[in-house]
Amino acid sequence: MLRNLKKIFVSTLLFIVVGTLAQAQQMCSFNVCVQSVAYEQNKDTLQLRLSMDVSHAKVPLRQGLVLTPIFKSDKQQRALPPMLIVGKNRQKADSRKARFGNEISYPKPYITLKSGVKTDTAVPYIYTLKLEPWMKTASLELREQMHGCAGCTEQETIIPLSITETKGRPVPNYITPAAEAVKNRNMEGKAYLEFLAGESIIRADYRQNLSELRKILRAIDLLSNDDNTSITHITLAGYASPENSHELNQSLSRQRPQALKHYLQKEFSYPDNLFTVAAGGEDWQGLRKQVAASRLRDKQAVLNIIDNERNEDEREQKLRMLDRGTVFAELLQSYFPPLRRVDYTLRYTVRAFSLEECKVLIKTKPAQLSLNEMFLVANTYKKGSDEFNQVFDVAVRMFPDDATANVNAAAIALAKGDKQAAHKFLDALQSVPAAWNNLGVLYYLDGNEAKAKEFFEKAKAQGVEEATKNSALLQE
Repeated sequence: MLRNLKKIFVSTLLFIVVGTLAQAQQMCSFNVCVQSVAYEQNKDTLQLRLSMDVSHAKVPLRQGLVLTPIFKSDKQQRALPPMLIVGKNRQKADSRKARFGNEISYPKPYITLKSGVKTDTAVPYIYTLKLEPWMKTASLELREQMHGCAGCTEQETIIPLSITETKGRPVPNYITPAAEAVKNRNMEGKAYLEFLAGESIIRADYRQNLSELRKILRAIDLLSNDDNTSITHITLAGYASPENSHELNQSLSRQRPQALKHYLQKEFSYPDNLFTVAAGGEDWQGLRKQVAASRLRDKQAVLNIIDNERNEDEREQKLRMLDRGTVFAELLQSYFPPLRRVDYTLRYTVRAFSLEECKVLIKTKPAQLSLNEMFLVANTYKKGSDEFNQVFDVAVRMFPDDATANVNAAAIALAKGDKQAAHKFLDALQSVPAAWNNLGVLYYLDGNEAKAKEFFEKAKAQGVEEATKNSALLQE
């Protein structure tokens, strides 16, 4: 009975109460069996789970058996949507009534099953309702009513469904992210600029330079025109493709970012100390990555030369000799141009926001929020609600490499029973103490109770309250 639930209503934990029905109570009329009953309570909601064996149900062709779960106390009761088992002819008759807008003689069913259809699995009935105070002392009954025959609805059967209390299920925890004293952010991009022979001056009207310059100008304007952000530093790193001598290419990789620096200073009047300029030289690493992912002729020979020849100029000459120069010609035309570029990083700060501002920005500019600010937004919503879950989904997308973001996203997945998603968030965090309790929950759901206990004990030693309760739960 639901009176047992009074002992286990704990606001911070989610418990399951499961009962096995006595043999005399299992058998229902018309060979319908209730195999198990479970309740799951989460703050102000209650989920009822019934497992019904209807594989041998026998309902006359013209009739329908309505099974209605009812919560009942001395003064109040609540009937839940019924399960309907129909005879073949009855189903057709009800379908015709529905098409013509006529009412049927019973409430709209939660699930409808055909009588006589064999199944090897139990039919689940899962329904969540708002938990009201009177329900804490209520009992659960299953009302059976036969429809479709004269006077048969009056011959109803009431079957009490009792439960016994068992241990609960371990619960995940959420980590409060540390507040950032200063919110530093980076915006990165690449500019593929081209120069006239012998020049290191950027000509905006030369080839595709204008469109490449517009990319970085738009990025700078975006940050400069936003009252929330301030650019604090710009890093420019130049690279060259490996044709010509190594010395010349090193010089080009130094001149190109310098040229872009001067261009930006002319556009925005930025001081020298705002910039860091670096020469990346010949981008052999970038070339290797392109070739490895390609279908280039003599692909393996090219990779062997890149990997094994240490002298850059000798490396280039060996590439030129492959297949009488045809391979190098293809590299020159299709693989070298993306190597000639300037990588830029705009480093900027974002101001702190009020909670109300954060609730707007989480939907419009989430990248400007810190994890701590997102966490504060989440806590304005009901735990487990769509809004609450969406905040943590945004957080892990904005901070995919952050352990705290992954631990909290895993907590959402575990609460939903989504083991696959939880593994994605937690598998790489085996050595991270903040993840240990949630790893314990995940291993428990996987059926590995020994591993679950191990992680609960480790998290318990770190002072995680949920881990202490979860560990005690598995000792029962």
